[in-house]
Amino acid sequence: MMRKIAFFDLDGTLCSGGDLHVSLEIKQAFQSMRENEIEPVIAMGRSFYEVQHLLTFLEVENYILSNGCYVKFKGKLIQNATMSIVEIQHILAIANEYNIGTGFFNQNGFALTMDNPIVQQHMRSMGSMDIESNEKFFVEQPVNFMNLVDCKIKPNT
Repeated sequence: MMRKIAFFDLDGTLCSGGDLHVSLEIKQAFQSMRENEIEPVIAMGRSFYEVQHLLTFLEVENYILSNGCYVKFKGKLIQNATMSIVEIQHILAIANEYNIGTGFFNQNGFALTMDNPIVQQHMRSMGSMDIESNEKFFVEQPVNFMNLVDCKIKPNT
Protein backbone atom coordinates (compact mmCIF):
# COMPACT_ATOMS: atom_id res chain seq x y z
CA MET A 1 0.00 0.00 0.00
CA MET A 2 1.35 3.41 -0.94
CA ARG A 3 1.36 5.97 1.83
CA LYS A 4 1.12 9.71 1.42
CA ILE A 5 3.70 12.25 2.54
CA ALA A 6 3.15 15.92 3.38
CA PHE A 7 6.15 18.28 3.63
CA PHE A 8 6.20 21.32 5.89
CA ASP A 9 8.58 24.19 6.48
CA LEU A 10 8.75 25.70 9.97
CA ASP A 11 10.17 29.25 9.73
CA GLY A 12 7.39 31.55 8.63
CA THR A 13 5.10 28.64 7.73
CA LEU A 14 4.13 26.54 10.75
CA CYS A 15 6.04 28.88 13.10
CA SER A 16 5.22 32.54 12.85
CA GLY A 17 6.66 35.55 14.61
CA GLY A 18 10.28 34.42 14.36
CA ASP A 19 10.16 31.78 17.09
CA LEU A 20 10.15 28.00 16.88
CA HIS A 21 6.82 27.32 18.54
CA VAL A 22 3.63 25.92 17.07
CA SER A 23 0.08 25.83 18.34
CA LEU A 24 -1.63 22.82 19.86
CA GLU A 25 -3.87 22.79 16.76
CA ILE A 26 -0.87 22.10 14.55
CA LYS A 27 0.19 19.24 16.80
CA GLN A 28 -3.33 17.82 16.56
CA ALA A 29 -3.27 18.23 12.76
CA PHE A 30 -0.03 16.23 12.60
CA GLN A 31 -1.62 13.49 14.71
CA SER A 32 -4.65 13.47 12.44
CA MET A 33 -2.43 13.10 9.38
CA ARG A 34 -0.67 10.10 10.91
CA GLU A 35 -4.05 8.53 11.77
CA ASN A 36 -4.99 8.98 8.09
CA GLU A 37 -1.76 7.34 6.88
CA ILE A 38 -0.13 10.61 5.85
CA GLU A 39 3.49 10.95 6.94
CA PRO A 40 4.32 14.54 7.96
CA VAL A 41 7.87 15.57 7.09
CA ILE A 42 9.62 18.72 8.29
CA ALA A 43 11.96 20.17 5.64
CA MET A 44 14.07 23.21 6.47
CA GLY A 45 17.50 24.76 6.63
CA ARG A 46 17.97 24.53 10.38
CA SER A 47 19.97 21.86 12.20
CA PHE A 48 18.65 19.21 14.59
CA TYR A 49 19.88 20.94 17.75
CA GLU A 50 17.74 23.97 16.84
CA VAL A 51 14.48 22.09 16.26
CA GLN A 52 14.75 18.98 18.44
CA HIS A 53 12.23 20.33 20.96
CA LEU A 54 9.73 21.06 18.21
CA LEU A 55 10.15 17.67 16.52
CA THR A 56 9.53 16.03 19.90
CA PHE A 57 6.45 18.18 20.55
CA LEU A 58 5.00 17.37 17.10
CA GLU A 59 6.03 13.70 17.42
CA VAL A 60 7.72 13.94 14.02
CA GLU A 61 10.31 11.33 13.12
CA ASN A 62 10.63 12.32 9.47
CA TYR A 63 12.74 15.34 8.62
CA ILE A 64 15.04 16.91 6.09
CA LEU A 65 17.33 19.37 7.86
CA SER A 66 20.31 21.56 7.05
CA ASN A 67 19.01 22.17 3.53
CA GLY A 68 19.03 18.45 2.75
CA CYS A 69 22.34 17.52 4.41
CA TYR A 70 20.66 15.56 7.21
CA VAL A 71 17.67 13.30 6.52
CA LYS A 72 15.80 10.86 8.74
CA PHE A 73 12.71 8.85 7.85
CA LYS A 74 10.89 6.66 10.36
CA GLY A 75 13.80 7.19 12.73
CA LYS A 76 16.33 5.80 10.23
CA LEU A 77 19.23 7.99 9.13
CA ILE A 78 19.02 8.32 5.34
CA GLN A 79 21.70 10.97 4.81
CA ASN A 80 24.31 12.85 6.83
CA ALA A 81 26.29 14.70 4.18
CA THR A 82 29.45 16.32 5.50
CA MET A 83 32.15 18.48 4.00
CA SER A 84 35.72 17.24 3.73
CA ILE A 85 38.53 18.99 5.58
CA VAL A 86 40.12 19.83 2.22
CA GLU A 87 36.90 21.51 1.00
CA ILE A 88 36.62 23.47 4.22
CA GLN A 89 40.27 24.57 4.14
CA HIS A 90 39.80 25.82 0.58
CA ILE A 91 36.73 27.87 1.58
CA LEU A 92 38.54 29.21 4.65
CA ALA A 93 41.51 30.38 2.56
CA ILE A 94 39.22 32.42 0.32
CA ALA A 95 37.14 33.69 3.25
CA ASN A 96 40.24 34.82 5.13
CA GLU A 97 41.55 36.63 2.06
CA TYR A 98 38.37 38.73 1.95
CA ASN A 99 37.85 39.08 5.74
CA ILE A 100 34.73 36.93 5.65
CA GLY A 101 33.72 35.15 8.85
CA THR A 102 32.74 31.51 8.59
CA GLY A 103 30.43 29.37 10.65
CA PHE A 104 30.64 25.61 10.88
CA PHE A 105 27.35 23.78 11.48
CA ASN A 106 26.40 20.20 12.24
CA GLN A 107 23.43 18.57 13.94
CA ASN A 108 24.79 19.13 17.46
CA GLY A 109 25.91 22.75 17.28
CA PHE A 110 28.10 25.31 15.56
CA ALA A 111 31.16 27.49 15.93
CA LEU A 112 32.49 30.59 14.20
CA THR A 113 35.91 31.73 13.08
CA MET A 114 35.27 35.38 13.95
CA ASP A 115 33.42 37.16 16.69
CA ASN A 116 32.55 40.78 16.04
CA PRO A 117 29.38 42.93 16.10
CA ILE A 118 28.36 41.97 12.55
CA VAL A 119 28.70 38.25 13.27
CA GLN A 120 26.88 38.67 16.58
CA GLN A 121 24.00 40.46 14.85
CA HIS A 122 23.79 37.79 12.15
CA MET A 123 23.68 34.95 14.67
CA ARG A 124 21.07 36.71 16.82
CA SER A 125 18.89 37.10 13.71
CA MET A 126 19.01 33.29 13.42
CA GLY A 127 17.97 32.94 17.07
CA SER A 128 21.42 31.90 18.33
CA MET A 129 22.74 33.61 21.43
CA ASP A 130 25.58 31.37 22.64
CA ILE A 131 28.31 31.89 20.08
CA GLU A 132 31.49 29.82 20.26
CA SER A 133 34.63 30.96 18.45
CA ASN A 134 36.60 27.91 17.37
CA GLU A 135 38.62 28.02 14.17
CA LYS A 136 39.41 24.28 14.49
CA PHE A 137 35.79 23.10 14.90
CA PHE A 138 35.92 21.42 11.47
CA VAL A 139 38.92 19.32 12.53
CA GLU A 140 37.23 18.19 15.76
CA GLN A 141 33.69 17.59 14.46
CA PRO A 142 31.87 16.82 11.21
CA VAL A 143 30.51 19.82 9.31
CA ASN A 144 27.25 19.57 7.37
CA PHE A 145 27.41 23.10 6.00
CA MET A 146 29.10 26.43 6.39
CA ASN A 147 27.77 29.95 6.68
CA LEU A 148 29.71 32.96 5.41
CA VAL A 149 29.36 36.39 7.02
CA ASP A 150 30.88 39.50 5.45
CA CYS A 151 32.63 41.15 8.39
CA LYS A 152 33.59 44.40 6.76
CA ILE A 153 31.95 47.43 8.32
CA LYS A 154 30.01 49.21 5.61
CA PRO A 155 29.36 52.94 5.86
CA ASN A 156 25.73 54.03 6.04
CA THR A 157 24.62 55.44 2.72
